[in-house]
Amino acid sequence: MSARRPLPGTKLAGQGAVAELQTLVRALQTVHYYGRLRPLLPLTAGAAALAKLLVLSGYGRAPALAADGATRLDFAADRVARNTLWSSTPQTIAPRRRENYETLCRMLCGLPGLTLLKPRLEPGVVPYMLPLRIPVLRRLFARLEDRAFPIQQFGQFLFPGLNPALCTVSTDLSHHGLQLPCHQSLRRDEMEWMVDQFAEVCRSAGAG
Repeated sequence: MSARRPLPGTKLAGQGAVAELQTLVRALQTVHYYGRLRPLLPLTAGAAALAKLLVLSGYGRAPALAADGATRLDFAADRVARNTLWSSTPQTIAPRRRENYETLCRMLCGLPGLTLLKPRLEPGVVPYMLPLRIPVLRRLFARLEDRAFPIQQFGQFLFPGLNPALCTVSTDLSHHGLQLPCHQSLRRDEMEWMVDQFAEVCRSAGAG
């Protein structure tokens, strides 16, 4: 996007075969981390080794350099990103995220030791994540991470010079706020797994 330059005629350079391979490998590695497409693990490992070998041989750029957006504004998005955009429609994503959010709220509402900060969605709202408040979050967070639980902590690392009395809500959520995913690709069994793991960790830590 640009407020000063006309963009319709801009021609963007291709990323190159090695960069495309690196992007595909990173995407598959993320998928495997969350237990998807496990039969492709050997193929992903082989592709990662090939990409590394090509970079070391001078045929491509290291991922850290390839991700330097400040110097690569004249490059087109890779095929993985373009295919993701082309196959993603708001008409499909929005209702799925709302449905997953509401499903998780129903599953979690009976668990002791937590508060749903937004138990109901207004019409038209498309949620990013499901926010919770847990008074004993510090006792739970490491245990959840050890189980590869997909979570985000709000303001996990606050600015050292922040005056807690100045931003009391931010400080409180930093210590007690947690966000669970409601991504449109989540399956029912994955959401059930999240709730079961969460409940087990809460019980073991005496969070009720």
